[in-house]
Amino acid sequence: MRKNIQNLCVKIIFCSVCFLSCTVHDDVRNNDRKSDKFSFFFMTDVHLQANHNYRELPLEYEYSPVRAFSMAIDTANQMGGDFAIIGGDMVFDVTRGQEHADSLFQLYVNVRGKFNMPVYDVIGNHDLFGVHEVSGVSTENPDYNHRMYERYLGDSYYSFEHKGWHFIVLNSVSDGNEPPEGSLHDKQLEWLQELLNRIDKEAPIAIALHIPLVSVRNQIRSIGNENSESYTAVLNKNEILDMFKNHNLKLVLQGHVHYVEDIYVHEINTRFLSGGAIAGRPTWRGFRYGPPGFLAINIKEDDSFSWEFIDYGWMNVIGQPSGWESLRR
Repeated sequence: MRKNIQNLCVKIIFCSVCFLSCTVHDDVRNNDRKSDKFSFFFMTDVHLQANHNYRELPLEYEYSPVRAFSMAIDTANQMGGDFAIIGGDMVFDVTRGQEHADSLFQLYVNVRGKFNMPVYDVIGNHDLFGVHEVSGVSTENPDYNHRMYERYLGDSYYSFEHKGWHFIVLNSVSDGNEPPEGSLHDKQLEWLQELLNRIDKEAPIAIALHIPLVSVRNQIRSIGNENSESYTAVLNKNEILDMFKNHNLKLVLQGHVHYVEDIYVHEINTRFLSGGAIAGRPTWRGFRYGPPGFLAINIKEDDSFSWEFIDYGWMNVIGQPSGWESLRR
């Protein structure tokens, strides 16, 4: 079910970035799962849709994002974990106010129900209803922006605790720009500060958000390619990280870039993990940066942790149908 791909590690000043499959990264080099305090999954960029509509794929090929997401959930259920975090872009797409927007969220909720563990959702840029100008959706529409998401999945930013860890889920997607610009608005920043005031400064903290706070994806992909796509990080990331300077921020879970990154910043003793994508890249059309998959994260008794990239087997299912090779870049 798991497939090894070549390891690629890039060291940049105080950061190390690795793109790999089924390889454990452990800050104490202890891979004995019996010593884990708890484990959970981070799945991101599902881009769920009822059927594919990509003309590049052979029409005779049985192809279903629903089937793929279900396989990922089944894999997580078989492995076992305390909970799962879904890192944004649950659906594809509601930003243009499509008539089928409700049905997409209903579909996501239905498939999500296959988890046999608690699920915590993170809002992504494709989950914002009617934010593109071409949508014609009024800002007064009760579902505008994040409000349709909240109608189906609850608050777009919140926190929860688990076995001594504080998990903070943030809404880093607040507009319909293209490419999307991430930011936390003033009301959310005030909420975050009030929350941090109540958290013990020694308690381990994990953040989950969609658009990354720290990423080198674009720098790596742009080497020798002046036309590389741009992915904007959160614009007020410095202000956000500064709020944690007197706290024990150990882990930041990120989505959006469809890329696996492990960035450790020594100065603040924080790991930034970008979780790849359930939908692969290009979305449901190929595996440009490795197989579709997700992260399994194991928290140790001393609050150190390890992670593993899980290839849930979609590449094995679809094989190499005619016309597919041109999409693998």
